[in-house]
Amino acid sequence: MTRKIFCLIICLAWLAASVLTPTNLRATEDPHKMLFDNKCSKCHSPDRIKKFPKNKKEMSETIKRMSGKKGANISQEELDAIDEYILSLDLDTGSG
Repeated sequence: MTRKIFCLIICLAWLAASVLTPTNLRATEDPHKMLFDNKCSKCHSPDRIKKFPKNKKEMSETIKRMSGKKGANISQEELDAIDEYILSLDLDTGSG
């Protein structure tokens, strides 16, 4: 009987772990952050961006320039969303 309960607990734990995959957990994450992660974080982390503080105009210009780099494949809609996400970071204090 104890062995059956143990096996049942193990099976339920495995099921819970398989349902709560990182992909499913990311569904609640900010979609703009997810877009940044997919399109920009291959080369740039938010921490790296915070090391080079710029005003909103300068940051938007940099984002637009970077979106034109080879392999970026960023549409105008995605560019706007990424711009919105980066500008939402607290770039002055290094937290976001």
